Amino acid sequence: MNISLHKIGPAGAKVKYHGVEGTLLNVSGDDSYVFVRLGQHEKLLVAANVIQADVINNKLLFIDQRKLSANAMDYSIEQKIEIDRRRAYVQRIKTLRPLGGCGGVNFIKAVIAQVKRDLNDDNPPSRTSLIRWYQKADGHVAGLYATLRNGKRKRGSYYDENIRDFALACIDDYYLCLSRPSVQSAYDCFIEEYVGSDDELPCYATFANWIKELPPIDVIQAREGKRSARAASRNNTSKLLTDHILQRVEADAVNLTLGLIDDEGNYLGPATIFVLIDCHSRSILGYKLQIGRGESASSVIESYAHALLEKDPAIKCPEVINTWPMCGVFETLVSDGGPGYTALTTQHFLMSAGIDPQLAQTGCGWKKPFIERFFFTLRTQLACTLPGYCGKFKDQRELDATMREQACMTPDDLENVLTQWIVDEYHQAPHKGLGNHTPYNVWQSQAMLHVMLPANADDIKRAKGDFTYRKIQGDASQSGVVNNHLSYNDPNGRLKEIGMQMRQRGDEASVKVSYSNNDISTVNVLDEETGELIELHCTDPRVNVGMSRAEFDAAFPRINSYKEKGFGHSRATRNNKAVQSARELHLNKMKEACKKKPATTKIEELTELLNCSSTMKLAEKHVPDEHSSTQTGDDIDFNDMDAHADA
Repeated sequence: MNISLHKIGPAGAKVKYHGVEGTLLNVSGDDSYVFVRLGQHEKLLVAANVIQADVINNKLLFIDQRKLSANAMDYSIEQKIEIDRRRAYVQRIKTLRPLGGCGGVNFIKAVIAQVKRDLNDDNPPSRTSLIRWYQKADGHVAGLYATLRNGKRKRGSYYDENIRDFALACIDDYYLCLSRPSVQSAYDCFIEEYVGSDDELPCYATFANWIKELPPIDVIQAREGKRSARAASRNNTSKLLTDHILQRVEADAVNLTLGLIDDEGNYLGPATIFVLIDCHSRSILGYKLQIGRGESASSVIESYAHALLEKDPAIKCPEVINTWPMCGVFETLVSDGGPGYTALTTQHFLMSAGIDPQLAQTGCGWKKPFIERFFFTLRTQLACTLPGYCGKFKDQRELDATMREQACMTPDDLENVLTQWIVDEYHQAPHKGLGNHTPYNVWQSQAMLHVMLPANADDIKRAKGDFTYRKIQGDASQSGVVNNHLSYNDPNGRLKEIGMQMRQRGDEASVKVSYSNNDISTVNVLDEETGELIELHCTDPRVNVGMSRAEFDAAFPRINSYKEKGFGHSRATRNNKAVQSARELHLNKMKEACKKKPATTKIEELTELLNCSSTMKLAEKHVPDEHSSTQTGDDIDFNDMDAHADA
């Protein structure tokens, strides 16, 4: 290291670097240095070998602190360095051609190659650029500075460093908040809290410009949260490409502001649709309609089962024209980290089907672009045409009626129109991402090679995502199990047999019950000894096949609901006159019976003790001692006395 660099102490050294005054700091031993321009926050990281070369070439000068002057109207340090680089090329031409002129093409190319080698320049100029530099150097009043793309001078900050630091602290406290306060409110707090009365404070525009200089991602995270910051920091550098169908499948759920009712007109709740899309053909593999919000594991598993198995769209919509051939085991499934998709039952279902699950971070829709784009198509092409649809949550207009009041479609109606739209419209429409081919044609062109149906189709059909543990009711296990206030049992008596065997062994008759609120007509019970799933049917005749929990609760609401706070019914006999008279008479009789009786028991006990004492005295007279003419009370044998008394 050059001897002059030893002048850099812990506080740095005052230098003039490329004609710009400032401070040079050693931040990493002898590896690199930081140049801080005088009176500004502009910082430049410079390697040690570059600093050493600039010291040798007298581009870095150590100056006396008393000779420092403000660089308010000077160019930035980056512009100074760029001017020195360009000057080296122009000066080489002037040195080789003192009579003037740029020379020919070969001469210019030779100069560029020579200076590039000397400066180790990674970005040498072109021939036309060097000619333009040469002409501006002597022909323009600003010289080489006229060749800069932004030749404007950069003025330093007018205000003291302490004022700016205090303003930044107020910005951090009053502007970078999740409540998203305005710039005006933060500026007002800054003016009111500043203590110095003689200092000239910045105006609102300067304060706002200081906010604009903050890192945008940090501002978004402070004012909108981490999820918005992740969305703003995404950067699309490549496309997701697949080679064949079922190679990558994306799954997610969409909440529609569409209220549903039952056949009697009772309101059930909003619609939530779970969808799976094949990324290669853009075709829909399957879906599941859920009544109400949330992501239950049962709805997720049922949507997977619908996608894996063969399906007949005519069951849901008799008016459908085309077929729905999309099915089969997919290689990779991408879903978010919702509770239904990460549940243990869901992961176990995927493993049993031989599917590799991949989780995308929650709130990162760009990591599942195909399913998110389909939801946009679903909203704009189908949902907005349905009666009772109220639009997206974020941009709902002021409605004349609520979603509950506008509800006019049943779950069967929505499944009917959704099936027809997918099969006859979406699958048959040309897609730009498929080269104007339809999803149906792309699927059919590869279906013979890549479609493989699951081997355990029966288990997939009966799979349910929610589970609990229930006791088998009845002394002889004859009453089945109760789940969510409904009784279930099997006609073959398998559950009864399991319960009796467990009781015979002295175990508690408790079994694992798998259920789904989308279909409360059946539940599954696991026989832990054989691993067999036993299907139990609901014994309540009001429950129809395929009825959901929402439909049952709407049709048969529970009388003793929470809104009544546990109140059962009115008790009419509590104020009956006959009961009140009898209650008064009963109270009087109880008082009479509980009055204090004479202590006869204690008198009888005293009489018995006196009789016992007389008997003892009589025994002393008739039974003399052989060794003594008198006997004390301690020598009396009470057993012999009792025997004598009995005789």
